[in-house]
Amino acid sequence: MPTSHSFSPTTTIARSAIDTLILLGAAASAALLLYLSYRFEAMAYAQILGTLGARPLFAGSGFTVAEGLAAGLNAAKVALIYVAAQHLVRRRGWRTLLPRAVHAFLITVSLVMTLLVIGGQTISPDAERRLASLLESTETRFSSETARLEAAAARQREVIRQSFEAERTQLSAAHLSRMAELQEGLDAERDNVINGEFYGPRYQDFERNIELERAAFASRTDELRTREEAAMAALAETLATDLAAVQESRDTALSGISLGSVFDVEEAQNPYLLRFLEIARYMAPEGVEIEIVVLTVFVAVMISLGVEISPLVVLGYVFRSLGRQEQTVAEVRAVEPQPVHGDPANDNNPQIEAEVRVNGAA
Repeated sequence: MPTSHSFSPTTTIARSAIDTLILLGAAASAALLLYLSYRFEAMAYAQILGTLGARPLFAGSGFTVAEGLAAGLNAAKVALIYVAAQHLVRRRGWRTLLPRAVHAFLITVSLVMTLLVIGGQTISPDAERRLASLLESTETRFSSETARLEAAAARQREVIRQSFEAERTQLSAAHLSRMAELQEGLDAERDNVINGEFYGPRYQDFERNIELERAAFASRTDELRTREEAAMAALAETLATDLAAVQESRDTALSGISLGSVFDVEEAQNPYLLRFLEIARYMAPEGVEIEIVVLTVFVAVMISLGVEISPLVVLGYVFRSLGRQEQTVAEVRAVEPQPVHGDPANDNNPQIEAEVRVNGAA
C-alpha cells in the first residue's frame, strides 16, 4: 500500500506540467510588462534627449539611441534580478552593496521614466490642448482689437485727407479766379496804349498783384500741406500709443497663461477620472476634499508601479523557482544511488524513475 506521501507517476507528471505552465505564464506576463516598460522608457528618453534620442544607434538602422538606452537598462535590470535570485537560492547574500545600489538605481530610473510617460497621459491629458486654445483665443482677441484700431485709423486718415483735399480744391479755385481777374485787367491795360506805350503804373500794379497772388497761393498751399502732415502725424502717434497699449495688455494676458495655469482645471482633465473623482468624493469622509490632480497623480503612480514592480517580482519568482529545481536535481543526483545499467530490474523501470522524480520534487 502506498503511504500518504507517495505519489503515482501520473500525479507527479501532472504536477510537474502544471508547475511548468505556471512558470511559463508568469514569464510571459513578466516579458509583456517588461516590453511595456521598455516602450515607456524609450518614449521618455526620446522626449528628454530630443534630436540625440532620435538618432540611429547604428548607421542605417531604425533602432534609435533612446530605444538602445531603454533596452540596455532593462536588460541590465533583468540580469541583476537573475543574479539576485541565484544568490537567494544558494542562501548567500550580495557580496557588496554595489550590485544592490545599481539594482535600486535601475529600478528608480525605470519607475521615473514610466511615471513621466504615464503621468503625461493621465495627469491633465488635455492641458496642452487647453493651453493652446487659451493662447489662440487670447491672440485672436488682441489681433481683433489691433485690426479694429488700424481700421479706425484708416478711416480717420481718409477723413483728414478728404477734408484737406476739399480745402485745397477751394483754395485752388479761389486762386484761379483771382488770377483770371488779374490777368484780364493786365490784358486790358496792354490794350490801353498811350503814346505807343502800355507799360504804365496800372499795368505794373497788375503784374505785382499777380506775383503776390502766386506767392500767397504757394504759401497757403505749403501751410495747408503742413497742417495735413501734422494731422496725419498726430493720428499716427495716437494709433501707435493705442497699439502699444494693446500689445502691453496682450503680453500681460499671455504671461498669465501657462501649462501650470491650466493644469488643474476640469477642462484639462480626463473625463473618466472626473467621473471617478465624483465617486471618490461621495465616498470620502466628511471634511476630506479630494483634488483631481491628487487623484490623477495617485492613478499614474499606481500604473507605473504596476508596470515596473510587477515584472521584477514575477521574474524573481521565476528565476528562484528555476534555481530551486536545478538545485534539487543536483542534490538528488548527489544523494540517490544511480541504477545499475544492464540490470533488467532497474533498466527502464517506470516505478524507480517515478520515485526518483518524487524524491527530487520533495
